[in-house]
Amino acid sequence: MGYARVSLHIEEWPAMDQRLWREATRLGDFLEIGGSAGRWSAKTQNQVAKDYGRFLWWMNDNGGIDEALTPTQRLNKPLLAGYLADLQATDMGSVSLHSRFRNLHAALRVMEPHAEIPFFKGLLAKLKAQAVPRRSKHHRIVEPATLIDRSFEFYDSLVHSVRPMTVRRAHQARDALMLALLASHPIRLANFSALSLGHNLIPTETGYTLHLGEDETKEHRPYTTTVDDNLVPYLDHYIDVVRPFLLKEKSTDQLWVSIRGTGVSDSTVHYQLNKITKKLIGHSINPHLIRDCVMTSLANNRPEQVLAGARLLGHNSLKTSEKHYNQANGLVAHRQYVSALQALRERHRNAQADENASSPNRS
Repeated sequence: MGYARVSLHIEEWPAMDQRLWREATRLGDFLEIGGSAGRWSAKTQNQVAKDYGRFLWWMNDNGGIDEALTPTQRLNKPLLAGYLADLQATDMGSVSLHSRFRNLHAALRVMEPHAEIPFFKGLLAKLKAQAVPRRSKHHRIVEPATLIDRSFEFYDSLVHSVRPMTVRRAHQARDALMLALLASHPIRLANFSALSLGHNLIPTETGYTLHLGEDETKEHRPYTTTVDDNLVPYLDHYIDVVRPFLLKEKSTDQLWVSIRGTGVSDSTVHYQLNKITKKLIGHSINPHLIRDCVMTSLANNRPEQVLAGARLLGHNSLKTSEKHYNQANGLVAHRQYVSALQALRERHRNAQADENASSPNRS
């Protein structure tokens, strides 16, 4: 059974809203300035449109939409308060509530760039302050090295068996390698699922280069790195043996192949990584949380390299990495402090002992 529909599709929006959205998302060219959302990724445009369509759906059910007014002219405090109350009544989490209203505000802002809606900013600030994830990440954080080691062990157990290869085992081997590669190179899910041979994963004399062009990354910055040497024999085996087995004589450039012989989707990668981590670790770890694991590992074990973590995750600044990915808890921080304090005290005692030993005896 599918979920109940709660959002109007763009073609169902009022004519004025459709026109404003088309103008906002127009890309433009060298001679013409595009819309405010023209440079947004397709994923961002779709999500913002979906959340704006959700608001229109709710308006339709609660007094209707005055199509003679612009989107911001229809807006007022009581209307937003009613929408918020109804979303809260669905038991929507605080983080999701903030996301719904942030995207609604983004849609209004790009459709009517010069409109003033100051009361909306106050509501957004309040929702942001109240946004707390329902499930703590701390207890789900796992060292990336553990994820990689478990993946390699499982892959070996599947492909080195004397039994003939089956679709199920090939499928699991693919998932194990996906986990190992993402834990080693924690790029974003959209990029990871779309990796293609020859374009993103490029063979070299000694291994592979992982490359994302500036038009493929969220920050519009190219990303190039050498694939970890430990992954090379596993990638070689997957590309030479497992991947052709899954392709079943079909053809695709995508690195990750489904059991139907086609390239995988974002949702498939998300689902399969949750599934394989639950099997190997004992609890599910989604692709985004794997990025948390990497940043937290750096913060706990190599704090001097946290800035490198920002680059590793494809962030323009360390602030983004610290805000969203550093799950290093207070216990670890305190343990590090105590260790450093003990070292300083030991150093001070040794210096004092040396000073006393070098001083002449007093009569």
